[in-house]
Amino acid sequence: MTTEDSQEHAYAVRDPEALARNLARVVEEAGKAASAYLKPREEGKASFDVSDSLGDVIKSLTRVGEYWLADPERTLEAERQLWSGYFDLWSSSMKRMMGEPAKPAAVADPRDKRFADPDWSRNQFFDFIKQVYLITSRWAVDLAEHAAGVDPHTRQKAGFYVKQIANALAPSNFVLTNPELLRETLSSNGENLVRGMHMLAEDIKAGGGDLRIRQTSPGDFFVSGNMLISDARAKQDIEPVGKTFGGTTIYRYRYKAGGPFHFGVMAQEVERTTPDAVVTRPDGLRMVDYAKVT
Repeated sequence: MTTEDSQEHAYAVRDPEALARNLARVVEEAGKAASAYLKPREEGKASFDVSDSLGDVIKSLTRVGEYWLADPERTLEAERQLWSGYFDLWSSSMKRMMGEPAKPAAVADPRDKRFADPDWSRNQFFDFIKQVYLITSRWAVDLAEHAAGVDPHTRQKAGFYVKQIANALAPSNFVLTNPELLRETLSSNGENLVRGMHMLAEDIKAGGGDLRIRQTSPGDFFVSGNMLISDARAKQDIEPVGKTFGGTTIYRYRYKAGGPFHFGVMAQEVERTTPDAVVTRPDGLRMVDYAKVT
């Protein structure tokens, strides 16, 4: 079997019937998650109001938009920068399709673990999607951070909001545009999606209608501020379930002392990338400051 055949096999449906059943279960679990979100609000125990937070986002981004649209030359220059990136991508993609060597139009930061899987570069479909995302998101962030006619505080907020929106829309967050997640979904016939949606419903229910990922139990483990016991030696039944926007792996696990499943990171992994987020207790167990985890 050639490398190309092996790659195609990795994205083949193993059991269509099992996949269809699990996709139906995903829809069922999604309904439970929606119910867990809506019920407290229907009962008046939680609020639908998100106007304050959205209002600031819209206001900040509107100020940036007004700056770039106020001057036609400025607007054309912004458009030129974006379309120049798209043209470079189209040109390199055409060369690659014809078997010619081609330099990518956009390259991910080596520290960006979202695109660490080899197929983000090896597979032309995923490579194209990745580069479209990088070109567009970097362009949008650049507009927000270089809106010279906007006060520095608003520019800073706008840049933050654009980065969060860009992170949320990253192709690594969606099944069909993430090679690693797509392979896992097809190889497990969608069982991973069922588990994820089930855990989402449980977390929303536990949070009284808001997403609240439980990390630890204060009664069993030492907790101080954002510092939580995250040492792999204190955990069992460990299963990776996703990644943070910065690429840190999130796990589902139980503590060896007992109790329900929790979600969080492993201190040993965080220590390799963000050592200042990890503190060692007198007994040798490591704790993680989740406020510093990316």
